Amino acid sequence: MEGKDGRTERATPRKRSKEREEGKVCLSPEITSMLALLLGVIALRLSAPMMFRRWAILFMELTRFERLGEWTARDAGEAFGEGAVFVWSLMSPLLLVLMGAAIVSNMAQTKPFFSMKTLKWKWSSLNPVKGVTKLFSMESLVKLGITLLKLMVLSAVVFLYTRRQWPVVTSLHRYSVPDSAVWMFSFVFRIAILVACLHVVIAAIDWAHKKYQHEKGMMMTKDEVKDERKQEETSPMVKRAQMKKMRELTLSRMIAAVPQASVVIANPTHVAIALQYEPDKMSAPKVTAKGLDFLAQRIKKIAAEHNVPIVERPETARALYKHVEVGQEIPAKFYEAVAAILAFLHKLGKGIAV
Repeated sequence: MEGKDGRTERATPRKRSKEREEGKVCLSPEITSMLALLLGVIALRLSAPMMFRRWAILFMELTRFERLGEWTARDAGEAFGEGAVFVWSLMSPLLLVLMGAAIVSNMAQTKPFFSMKTLKWKWSSLNPVKGVTKLFSMESLVKLGITLLKLMVLSAVVFLYTRRQWPVVTSLHRYSVPDSAVWMFSFVFRIAILVACLHVVIAAIDWAHKKYQHEKGMMMTKDEVKDERKQEETSPMVKRAQMKKMRELTLSRMIAAVPQASVVIANPTHVAIALQYEPDKMSAPKVTAKGLDFLAQRIKKIAAEHNVPIVERPETARALYKHVEVGQEIPAKFYEAVAAILAFLHKLGKGIAV
């Protein structure tokens, strides 16, 4: 598939989103009309007994009117109002079904969608020359040809089916009026179902054609795809700023966690590891902060300000810094060393029981 002007690349997600915002979506009117026809016929068939009873009641009421009586404007208004309410109560279920079919079919094709750009006024739509050119364009001629072909196919199917039932149609005068009416209604219903099923095939073909045209119209050149990727890529300066911001947030979270630590394990100057241990809640001590050099000194300073015990164990501090990340529990190989530190602090009355 190749688009206009040699466009060979499929539309990117950003391109599709932009087209959708402008109201350019794939929509087949045939699917809407097909679903409305199919559900309308089914609804009419299900509500037919009720409609026949209501119409019978209406005719009985009409026969009760006095033919020679004088009608005032008020009488005519009341009769018209009652008739309108009657017709609305009779037809509203069918109309609601048709309305629901139109809404569902459109939402199924485009998903929940609303764009104010489609309502924007365009002065170009008032250009008569452009309108005439569009009216006699190749696309309009193709649409006209498809419509005529669809009508021919549907007419041929209805004609062939009617010809098969023609002997019964010509003999309806032998039956009673109710039986004839029931048969005619059943006959029309079968034709409507047949047309609706044929319309399903037409709608599927039309949807495939519309989808193809929609995808073809959105195709991009290789240069457009490259330019879009460049715009989406974050510049090195922005990346550095983001990394710096992330480091600052991580650092601030670590510093805030130091006062809640159970112990800070350090060597004299270079490394500091803050551990938190709550025997009732944790299966093992957890590293809540760690740092080297300046950051290590800062961790130790904050720990001292909040009376957090500081224990110098250079080898343990370096090993924990190398193998355990902030927020992780210490591995089993460090249990013995850390337990000895916590037991030492507990003995001094500065730690917790282990």
